[in-house]
Amino acid sequence: MAVPTAQTAFGQDAQAVEGGGDLGPNVMVFDPSTPDIQAKVDDVFKKQESAQFGDGRYALLFKPGTYDNINAQIGFYTSIAGLGLNPDDTTFNGDVTVDAGWFNGNATQNFWRSAENLALNPVNGTDRWAVSQAAPFRRMHVKGGLNLAPDGYGWASGGYIADSKIDGQVGPYSQQQWYTRDSSIGSWGNGVWNMTFSGVEGAPAQSFPEPPYTTLENTPVSREKPFLYLDGDDYKVFVPAKRTNARGVSWGNGTPQGESIPLDQFYVVKPGASAETINAAVDQGLHLLFTPGIYHVDQTINIDRADTVVLGLGLATIIPDNGVTALKVGDVDGVKLAGLLIDAGTTNSESLVEVGPEGASASHAANPTSVQDVFVRVGGAGAGKATTGMVINSNDTIIDHTWLWRADHGEGIGWETNRSDYGLQVNGDNVLATGLFVEHFNKYDVRWSGENGKTIFFQNEKAYDAPNQDAVQNGETKGFAAYKVDDSVNTHEGWGLGSYCYFNVDPSIRQDHGFEAPVKAGVKFHDLIVVSLGGQGQYNHVINDTGSPTSGRTPCRRRSCRSRSPQADTGLRPAEPTVRTTPAPSLPTGRASSCQGRPPAIRDSRPASPSRMNEPMPRTPVVSIQRSKATLKTAIPASAARLAAGSLTPRARRASPIAAASEASFTSSRSRSSGLAVMIRCRCRACAWRSSNTAEAAWSPAATASIGGAVGGASARPLTRRSRSTAEPANSTSRLSA
Repeated sequence: MAVPTAQTAFGQDAQAVEGGGDLGPNVMVFDPSTPDIQAKVDDVFKKQESAQFGDGRYALLFKPGTYDNINAQIGFYTSIAGLGLNPDDTTFNGDVTVDAGWFNGNATQNFWRSAENLALNPVNGTDRWAVSQAAPFRRMHVKGGLNLAPDGYGWASGGYIADSKIDGQVGPYSQQQWYTRDSSIGSWGNGVWNMTFSGVEGAPAQSFPEPPYTTLENTPVSREKPFLYLDGDDYKVFVPAKRTNARGVSWGNGTPQGESIPLDQFYVVKPGASAETINAAVDQGLHLLFTPGIYHVDQTINIDRADTVVLGLGLATIIPDNGVTALKVGDVDGVKLAGLLIDAGTTNSESLVEVGPEGASASHAANPTSVQDVFVRVGGAGAGKATTGMVINSNDTIIDHTWLWRADHGEGIGWETNRSDYGLQVNGDNVLATGLFVEHFNKYDVRWSGENGKTIFFQNEKAYDAPNQDAVQNGETKGFAAYKVDDSVNTHEGWGLGSYCYFNVDPSIRQDHGFEAPVKAGVKFHDLIVVSLGGQGQYNHVINDTGSPTSGRTPCRRRSCRSRSPQADTGLRPAEPTVRTTPAPSLPTGRASSCQGRPPAIRDSRPASPSRMNEPMPRTPVVSIQRSKATLKTAIPASAARLAAGSLTPRARRASPIAAASEASFTSSRSRSSGLAVMIRCRCRACAWRSSNTAEAAWSPAATASIGGAVGGASARPLTRRSRSTAEPANSTSRLSA
């Protein structure tokens, strides 16, 4: 690659920016001979374990080789990665672990961390990666199983796996939702609300809503994230090639397809670098490698050169000052943005990330821009504002795993304090989103205005802190949809989409629907779900006017229960159930906690060894199943009942683990007939009986005449619906499947 000289690029007096150099103070590089590896990794974890909004940023990089007896526990703003060209080049006889001891066994705030490009031989046969949003597991080879739940099987709200091979079973257990792309797995354990797969060898068959599996054989278009590696003693960045209709990992057969770029063609950005210098480096022809740190920019970083790579290590964070947009990409081919956290500044920015200028019209189908592991945050670490989180104007853009988050906790939060009306605005045509997480924006979380857009997996929570119904009123419509397709759009398709509400400031708020789309033959949706978390607010429909409502909750009928008092009826903690011991042979041993919940051991929180897999779960609730006049009393683990009832508790910051169990143990014991009631006996003083009408609707992908083709074409069969009334411990759901 030709790099312009200082004179030709900037004039006689301009100073050229040098490429290459060291990786800065926050990158730790290990080889198998490095002394005290475990102690060094533990030291980083101690700093980062609970530093949710801290300033620390770290990348732990391991040279090719074999590392014995390693348990790398990964905290906030920490990335761990191998430096080989393939995952098997760097092998741990040990674990890479994420657990939730810092938060009393609740993994719903295990954000902003990553694992990439390693092979693991887990000590006990199963690795634990108990994460929620913004915690990608990429290009990994687990030579065993993978447990996605925390010790004790507390709440979790993930998650994302891509380009990975897990030889054994993936056990989601309490994970509410998950997306897996272009991977290979031995098997998949269970589903809660929304488990979506595309291009995954070994994925479960399509079966939404029971179990809630949405499975696509292939991913239409994908390109794996660029990564740093060592070629001998030289650092390079490998840029994987675009794949179409991908299935399975990209690295399984010999040398992966793609391009290697030497580090001397990158400006290695270190804390303290100015936006002016960063832009000068790009103008000079350099790529950008952001080392771990926090970067304030007083002008927009502009990427106007085709095929530029912008790669962050260790959750490198960019904060725009003075209301500028942090990062803009021109209407050019093949830009790769990856591994960055964009944090809104105190002065409102119209947008934080823009791909393509307004009115962009060029086709990039042959060489699209990709946005991967680029996360947006408004508030939480401090007051911040942005009208829109991310704007996609360029055609053919690939959005591969992003979490756009208006903070619901932390510092600088409030309905107007961290105001951000829109999460994602898509104006370009032929844009594909794979693994789209967007939460808590004041108006539309996603608004799609471009043609022929596609989304594979969407997870959303509406803003918790809406003060009242008027604050979210959208003309005559109650509430802004989580995912809105403009009326002008003729072609759009989505698979595996979920929206949840938890209006804890005013639980009387109602959303007319979670999803809104024009009624046209080319607009299709498959497998949708809306959930009212703890009865705090409700959805009237799933999409447009289709789908049954979620319903409210009623106080506990037991006179002794304090939840009869309105002020006690908060739904902030799951109930402690009456229990009996029963075998759960398919699951590792775990501790079912009471409402108070104690943190699990932090030092070694790897899953139980295979020899303990057949031990009984110590405390399993008694579930009474009633159908007609006959009553069956069967010992069924609580989570199995919650799986079927759609009632696993949300990421509403409520800490209390549950006992886990296989879905099959419940499904085989129940009937699909109407009149089935599932009740969990509870003796917790803060309990509340919940009731809901959970409706399931099925339609042909071709069409439904009853809704005029809102999710399909014009030739159709009528919409069919099954409904059942359930008494649920926390949440109520409504599902639509295709």
